[in-house]
Amino acid sequence: MKFSSLALIVVISALTSFGVSKVVMQPVKKETAFERVMRTQTLRCGYIVSPPFLAVDLKTGKKSGLAFDYVNAISKELDLKIEWTEEVVWGTFQEGLKSGRYDVLCVPLWVTGSRAKQALFTRSLYDSQLSMVARADDHRFDAGLSSINKPDVTLATVEGDMSRAFRQQHFSTTKELVLPTGTDDGLYFMNIAMKKADVGFAFEYRMNVYNETAEQKLKLIGKNEPAQSYGTGMSVAHGESDLKFMIDSAIHTLLKSGEAKEIISKYPGVSIPTMK
Repeated sequence: MKFSSLALIVVISALTSFGVSKVVMQPVKKETAFERVMRTQTLRCGYIVSPPFLAVDLKTGKKSGLAFDYVNAISKELDLKIEWTEEVVWGTFQEGLKSGRYDVLCVPLWVTGSRAKQALFTRSLYDSQLSMVARADDHRFDAGLSSINKPDVTLATVEGDMSRAFRQQHFSTTKELVLPTGTDDGLYFMNIAMKKADVGFAFEYRMNVYNETAEQKLKLIGKNEPAQSYGTGMSVAHGESDLKFMIDSAIHTLLKSGEAKEIISKYPGVSIPTMK
């Protein structure tokens, strides 16, 4: 075989090998949550059981609450089916979004900078006011929120919850009682009632529900003085801007039409309509 022929064969083999390698090395494009929703016409919801925002009947599995009503209204506006896929907890919901186990966390969260680092938020569905509570017979805090931040006061927080960061920002002089992730309202309030903690964070609605059956009643600290006001949004994974903007459009329509206000009005003391 002549040298020129041999060289030509080597060149062709090299080019062929490069072409095959190039094809094999091409990454497979991963379907986005938005693309999957459009393909299936179904929005998969992660959810946190947290009455009155979302409650689940243990016998029937039927869901209810402010978030349930709001998400159903969003689904009708977008003409999508809703699948309540997975129950999660406050401290770990981001992992399900990142791994694609569900498309949206369908129980609205307070929109904060620290949470925005871990998930992308929709526009605000409604505003939420957080209050401080103490035992009804404890008069140390009658002067209002300014009377809380003292070294002899113990404030109850929950691991993985915004309550820990909020205490550090505004009540850092207090002692801290850290309760486990997923602690429900009843157990949280009982720690205050039983004097394991002196004060805690709460929505007025939840405190009132607890007081209906509790022997040791709780009260708001500074009735007209909320500790903090937040916007609340649902969460999608970072990079899912198409999905976020689609849901934003539905929320905008519900806010402007007044339907959002009708939903919120069924749960007095829970939230304030966001109309901006």
